[in-house]
Amino acid sequence: MNCIVCGDNSPERLIKENVQYYQCETCKTLFSESLPNDNMIGGSNEKERNDIHNLERINRIKTILMGKKVLDYGCGNGLLLKDMRDSGLECYGYDVFNPKFNKIIEKDYDVITMIEVIEHLNFPFNEFDEIYKLLKPGGFVYIETSFIDIFTHFINILGLKMEEFEYINPNLGHSTVFSHKGLDILMLKKGFIPSSHINENVRIYFK
Repeated sequence: MNCIVCGDNSPERLIKENVQYYQCETCKTLFSESLPNDNMIGGSNEKERNDIHNLERINRIKTILMGKKVLDYGCGNGLLLKDMRDSGLECYGYDVFNPKFNKIIEKDYDVITMIEVIEHLNFPFNEFDEIYKLLKPGGFVYIETSFIDIFTHFINILGLKMEEFEYINPNLGHSTVFSHKGLDILMLKKGFIPSSHINENVRIYFK
């Protein structure tokens, strides 16, 4: 199997819930075939996750944005969208699986957020082509997910098996768990420039 990100050799790595995952020998991205996501609007424990993290997300975005226009891409049921608007940001939402948000009504965004979205995506990652067109020159993409690098760290330190990590979960539609290197490779292919990333879970890319 060739890597869906960089094209290099990707042998079988693990099977979970009868789904075969592969891992690239070069960029280390872990992936399966495309998985269904139409029943995963907002993901698991959406309200709890948003209640915990949204204030921190909004503060980060405001620090960089200074009040400009935001699109929450893959917005689920719109909880982050609501909190952003309540905080004074001009924000719009899009989610292909939610009829309330399945149309993009604006363009020329200063920032596009993808919160717990990219793990649901698969080759050829056309979503990033769409985002590139919607983003203003100089605008940025804010991506938040769990990366395989974190799993590898715990595997090495604690001796855990990759199968034990709950984030690798086909029942949640998680078909691609990127490495930091793999996401950088993909975003460069899509025309974006890696910026100063915030932490091991939050990555920033400019147009």
